[in-house]
Amino acid sequence: IDSVPQKTKKNNHLPDINQWNYELDVSLTGSYLITKYFGEKIKKQKKGKIIYMGSDLSIVAPNQEIYKSFGNFLKPVTYSVVKHGMLGLTRYFASLYSKYNIQVNMLSPGPIKNKHKKEFVKVVSSKIPMQRMGNLDDLDDTLIYLLNENNKFITGQNIVVDGGRTLI
Repeated sequence: IDSVPQKTKKNNHLPDINQWNYELDVSLTGSYLITKYFGEKIKKQKKGKIIYMGSDLSIVAPNQEIYKSFGNFLKPVTYSVVKHGMLGLTRYFASLYSKYNIQVNMLSPGPIKNKHKKEFVKVVSSKIPMQRMGNLDDLDDTLIYLLNENNKFITGQNIVVDGGRTLI
């Protein structure tokens, strides 16, 4: 679930427990169940690759000031919790499945331009050393590399593709 920034109400900026459970169930528990099911099938083949989609928010907290500059918006806590949890899943399953020649990694993009308003793109881009938001095709070569048969020794890694956003 892409937990998009929401307008917050005074004294009610955190999700209720039902929303919290729903987002964690779909994103984190769902990823666990898919990995459990397919990982056990891949294990029998003694070869395979599992790649999770992460986010730069798997290693840093969201800059809430960006969202606040467009009104009383807040990036939901559940997004960060899920992405940090995905990193835990990546490392857990990498250590569990490595002996079966299964590599488990995570590809974590920074902000990706997707029908955002020009002003938002401008503000976010100013926070990125490369001075732009990413495009989906900026992830292609990294994903292809992770899937490549010649890549045989990278596992448990979180590959961040963010134009340098998490450097500063």
